[in-house]
Amino acid sequence: MTTIATRLPDLKSLSCFVAVAEELHFGRAAQRLHLSQPPLSQQIIKLERLLGCQLLLRDRRSVTLTPAGLELLSHARQLLQGLGTAVQATRRVASGEAGELRLGYSGSALYSSQALDALAAYKSRYPAVDVQLREGVTRAHVDSVLAGRLDLAFVRGTLPIQASGLQRLLISQEPLLLALPVGHALAARRSVRVAELAGQPFVAFDRQRGTALNELLNQLFHSAGVEAQVVMQSSEMGALLGLVAAGVGLAIVPQTVAGQAHGHLRFVPLREAAARIELHLIAAAQPSAVAAHFIDLCTAVLGTGGRRPERSSGRTPHQ
Repeated sequence: MTTIATRLPDLKSLSCFVAVAEELHFGRAAQRLHLSQPPLSQQIIKLERLLGCQLLLRDRRSVTLTPAGLELLSHARQLLQGLGTAVQATRRVASGEAGELRLGYSGSALYSSQALDALAAYKSRYPAVDVQLREGVTRAHVDSVLAGRLDLAFVRGTLPIQASGLQRLLISQEPLLLALPVGHALAARRSVRVAELAGQPFVAFDRQRGTALNELLNQLFHSAGVEAQVVMQSSEMGALLGLVAAGVGLAIVPQTVAGQAHGHLRFVPLREAAARIELHLIAAAQPSAVAAHFIDLCTAVLGTGGRRPERSSGRTPHQ
């Protein structure tokens, strides 16, 4: 059997009580709530019976609050205000106006002006969204977006076959450059063929991470009939460029990286037509609201007329 101690007022009864308590007049309270007076009076009686005490003293001329009514009014106002705040916050998250955006990126993605412009535009338009940036490699980001651990990711390189369940938006396509120290014999060249790099020491990303740049480097050298002599590995782009500047070895990097490098480096284009790399934004087939807003801003920044990402078909050359 339900007892008074375990039963709680419903929101309708509390809303009616607050209106009467603030107006101290049943007629005005009924107008405020768009009710007739009899149903309003019934709600107050129902609430008093539920709580087991009188909340209002009323006669034909006046309505006043009892001490119990004064106490309930304070708590009821807080409860209704808190509920309103909760409803508003919930709706903002559901619409993508607030919440959290989990955005993955590959090591060189944030050198891209397009990616940075999209990120800046998003933060300006949706300041209530907490953007969580997570660095990683293409394969890991594809798995994370598919599993719902990431909302979106900027990725380079060939997309693995499991990416067929994702959408993708082309952010940029750029040439790959040879990075080398200023004093190197090839630093003054206008361009270089990969075959000319046989025997040259190279620095590359950690092979265990399986980065897109490593795959492209191997493909380019294999097509040229030579082998890349990797003498040292790095886990991030800044350290990789530092090793090149120190003369440890050469590296192959996207063109956008060259604009952020220091004066101890030179960048020379590769002649091979295949020496290009694309940057994509990948998203789930049915993106979250926050992700959909980010995609829309990306298309606006890129000037693609609002075109949505295409469904990936898995492996494509040099993506």
